[in-house]
Amino acid sequence: MRLKRRIPSSFHFNLRQGLGGLLVAASLFGVTAEAAALKVMPMGLGTGTVTASGIACTSTGGDCDEAYLATATVTLTAAPTGGSTFGGWNTDADADLLSTPDCSGVALTCTLTMGVARSVKPVFHLPAGTINPLVPAVASAITPEEIAAYLSNPANAATNTVARFISALPVEYRQSAILMSRSESLQTGTAEHPRILLSSRNARSVFSIGPVPHASYPGSHPDVIEYMQWDEATRNFRFHEIILTSIPAMGTLPPRSRSIEKDDVKCSSCHSTRNVLNRTGVPGTDGMPVGVIKTKNKPNWDPYDSWGGMLPFNRDRLYQGSVDTAAFRKLFNPWTWRTNRAIRQLVEQLRLQPPGLAAGNANIITRYRGGANDGTPRFSFDTSPPVTAEPIPAGSPGSSTAYSFNGLVGLGLPTAVPRGGTFITLFHLSSVGGSEGRGVQLFDLLGGLDGNLNQRRIADEVASHRWATGSVYVDPRPLALAITKSCLVINAALNTVESSPPGLAVNLGFFTARNGGMGINAVRADTDARTKSVPRRKADIQRFNLDRTGDVYVKTPGPAVNGIIPQYGASTTASTDTSLARLRREVFRRPIDLGGADATVMGGMLVDREIYGTNTTPVALYRYFLEPLGVSVDKWSMGVRGRSRAYGFADVFGGYLSALEQALAASLTAEPVAGLSAPFDCAALIPAVNATLASLPSTTAVPTYTDVQRIFNKGCVECHGGLDYPPYSNYGTFLNLAEDQSTPGVSPLTQPHGIALAYASSLTGPLYDRITRTGEDCPFGMMPCGGPPLSKVDIETIRRWIVGANPSTWGDPHLTTMDGVRYDFQSAGEFVLLRDPGMEIQARHTPIQTDQPVGPDKHTGLTACASLTTAVAVRVGPHRITYQMGADKPELLELRVDGKPVQLGTELLLPAGGRITSTPATGGIQIETPGGTRIIVTVDWWAHYHVWYMNVGVQQSRATEGLLGTIAPGNWLPALSDGALLGARPTDPYERYIALYEKFEDAWRVTKDTSLFDYASGFSTESYTLEGWPEYKASSCRVETQLPGIPVAEPLKPIPLSEAEQYCKEVANDDRRRDCIHDVSATGEPGFAKVYVTAEKVEGNLQPGVPGLLVPKENEVSSATVTFKWEGTYDKDGDTVLYRHCVWGVDSGFTLKECTSKPTQELGRTVTLESGKDYFWKVIAEDGKGGSTESNTWRLTAK
Repeated sequence: MRLKRRIPSSFHFNLRQGLGGLLVAASLFGVTAEAAALKVMPMGLGTGTVTASGIACTSTGGDCDEAYLATATVTLTAAPTGGSTFGGWNTDADADLLSTPDCSGVALTCTLTMGVARSVKPVFHLPAGTINPLVPAVASAITPEEIAAYLSNPANAATNTVARFISALPVEYRQSAILMSRSESLQTGTAEHPRILLSSRNARSVFSIGPVPHASYPGSHPDVIEYMQWDEATRNFRFHEIILTSIPAMGTLPPRSRSIEKDDVKCSSCHSTRNVLNRTGVPGTDGMPVGVIKTKNKPNWDPYDSWGGMLPFNRDRLYQGSVDTAAFRKLFNPWTWRTNRAIRQLVEQLRLQPPGLAAGNANIITRYRGGANDGTPRFSFDTSPPVTAEPIPAGSPGSSTAYSFNGLVGLGLPTAVPRGGTFITLFHLSSVGGSEGRGVQLFDLLGGLDGNLNQRRIADEVASHRWATGSVYVDPRPLALAITKSCLVINAALNTVESSPPGLAVNLGFFTARNGGMGINAVRADTDARTKSVPRRKADIQRFNLDRTGDVYVKTPGPAVNGIIPQYGASTTASTDTSLARLRREVFRRPIDLGGADATVMGGMLVDREIYGTNTTPVALYRYFLEPLGVSVDKWSMGVRGRSRAYGFADVFGGYLSALEQALAASLTAEPVAGLSAPFDCAALIPAVNATLASLPSTTAVPTYTDVQRIFNKGCVECHGGLDYPPYSNYGTFLNLAEDQSTPGVSPLTQPHGIALAYASSLTGPLYDRITRTGEDCPFGMMPCGGPPLSKVDIETIRRWIVGANPSTWGDPHLTTMDGVRYDFQSAGEFVLLRDPGMEIQARHTPIQTDQPVGPDKHTGLTACASLTTAVAVRVGPHRITYQMGADKPELLELRVDGKPVQLGTELLLPAGGRITSTPATGGIQIETPGGTRIIVTVDWWAHYHVWYMNVGVQQSRATEGLLGTIAPGNWLPALSDGALLGARPTDPYERYIALYEKFEDAWRVTKDTSLFDYASGFSTESYTLEGWPEYKASSCRVETQLPGIPVAEPLKPIPLSEAEQYCKEVANDDRRRDCIHDVSATGEPGFAKVYVTAEKVEGNLQPGVPGLLVPKENEVSSATVTFKWEGTYDKDGDTVLYRHCVWGVDSGFTLKECTSKPTQELGRTVTLESGKDYFWKVIAEDGKGGSTESNTWRLTAK
């Protein structure tokens, strides 16, 4: 006789996904004692129904639960639907053979007596041929082409869910799943729905699954699989996105269709080592041939043998009584996923342990069968299975700690931590048995003792590296091999590097300077400290894995995200207690049984597997020498994302040395260095090192922007890359530093460059301020978020880029390059002076008649007829600014912005950022870019020639291309526009002339498509071009062709040098005074001296001091009506200092429009802001003569 139903048959469908099955079971098995409950859950990828009196259960729902009298007998009947077949009752490869299922066999019916609770799992298989196996050429190394062919084959259209796709893979991928219950990946990874990693036997293929969408991870989708592939041909880890079915737009991601997105750019945001080619800015590594590999990537898997965020945390061990064990039981119990068919079908595919454990092995895991707790995983340490409540953790007493996580020692009393106890190890199919589990083996296979993939990736990057910071050609192979073979040693007493045998003659001062002033001892100490922080970082991450409270990787506001303790702690004796005492017990359960104890503020509580005695010195040498040459040593470690900057390799760095030695020797054999041959011993290597590093750039040379973008790509875009996920999206979404590779015909660097500039206008700006902070409190401490800090090399690169240089062109014209080299360039026409992604300066050179050529120029050794700069055009972001003679009235200068004449007054703000101001000189203007670069134009009217001529000085320039660009070591002129180099100065004067006035001239001459100038109707850049000027060895300088608006006038009589000296005596700079003397003498025009003096004074104006901010403090929460206060500063020239107060929303970029329209002497201002919004604020100090400085930028929240 059947009892009246106590719960609605559809009750469980109204419960929260992922927990419904558990709550239903609790309700069912809490009915009256004389009743017994029956629950049915169809399993398998197929479909079917199960019926009985009171049961009408289908694969997608229905009435699947019923309570019966204890004396009742129930017959269940299984019926496949839709062509599916019945696979039997309660079939499970991991079945616990010591327990008895409630139904078994393959008959379609099963009769039960209901004296006890029953749980039944009928299994239905898809029709034969629905899912075809994916059969790769090599099961352990599937290629993206094989996956693409599989997905595009219509016969495989039904393989459209993750569970079905995983079932189609070779069986090895299903035998040792790794769970990430807290993942910083773009894929979802939470305690309730962990991210799942499925590795091949040799880890050359690893599939990654995020089983549910989540607000914290926009773009993650259960029908998308991330796929990491080792590509043997390119020695690279490639990352692809497998899309099983059409997906609509999600967050910032566009709609996706069924396919495999090869080399998916989203993945590279977190995995890239990204050495972009500096010379051109084209995306791609600097390997050979250039650009064949779009991105070099690394795996993200911290050095073993514990992983914060992984389940379990400590060395793949499930300790008896731990919350990890409770979570594992729930996650691998199919009844947990009763109401989430997709995840339940996925879990069905996964083995609890890989096959191969001998009978009776204590690490065997099975699933209990039958009764109320059917499906519960069973461990050898379970005393009375099935276990639904973990026992009190048992371990060795005596340990205690006061560590409070996040680097804090803690002020309270220490609490006890039981250490050790009974555990089982989760094995990887490549190494079943022993002491090493899945996480350890994944590390070992990717780049440890059992595999050398990461080692060979690194060796290939070093062997193919040819461009140092600043686009300087370098061959680091002899140097890297010398370090690898211990030819270089640290002399700690002298704080220097020596060679064995002696003879190292490299300029160590260059490497110390590029390391931010750190000598080799400091680099070694820094390396040691960074690596020793690894165990603490793991523990701090695991703390958030246990309890997500305060975790910046959870979107706020947004759905609550449980840690392991709130999610599964109810099944432990400590319940859901998340006190520090509980967190410590869970994190520090494992004793120091292998390796050594950590040497951090934790006080020796966690295992540290690093071998400092053999690792630290070579790593420090690689860092000291190779990072200044552009090699990303900070991406050699497999540490997750920024944690690679801790330079941790555990105890396997010897394998890295072997791989480097083999690859470098092979490369040097195939592409020899002069004088160096096998066996590449130290006696041969040291001279090769000296030769290849004989010509190094200046320590202060300005980097290219692509040097900076390379740092952004490998350290910043994982958060600031437009993917809009925490912690970035919680605190502002404007700073997107990712390359824009989607706009045809536009440099991919233009967009991030424009955004970065506003944050890098000075060393007090947000970029440099954040990367030099010391506190790791994320997101308000140092950047990258949470540390470790960028290497000193990268910080120094960004510093030099922000500071820039001060190139110029004065007089007739005398050019001073970005690196301070002075040379004359007398061509006639329009040329690019400087260029970078956000700015370009062009100058019009007009030939003038003189009685004789000027010179010879000290740098070029050439004499030449003279020309003058008579017009300037500048691109600032999207704006085009021209300053040139009026077409109708040449005696007047005309200023245009975007082709339209403007009246300057004292200041003109550019809509996209930057401004134009007048200078103290008559007719002088200053153009200021959003990044702080100042272009100062000083002018005068030469009545005799009826022409305006201009001196142009550029301050804080970051542009490195153009006539004023950087000159690479071993070269005599800046690079050509395509990046080609002209080499050393030719000894033959005519060859010099050809190089300068044909090759170099033509490379930087503007065209009708590239010109920034405005032209009168009927004119173009060709109208101002005079081919052949200056002639080689001209005896006279006659202008035979009149240029638009400029009459040809007879030359003035030259002025004797002695007289010219008197005109120019007030010019303070020796080089410029000498140029002034020659200009006045050759042209016969004393007015040149006036412009020299005026320009020197204008450009020599000293900037005010830096104003200090007072209130509101950094990151303060304030009322909506805010009174801002700041400290006044001084001006070194004694000028009056005025202040602009600026405040703007964190979700928008800064321009001067965000500041008070006119500067004042006030040191405070009250503003009403929008409640609930976050803002930045700063103060700009100005001296009224073109000099300005900015304060730090602080953040506040308006209540």
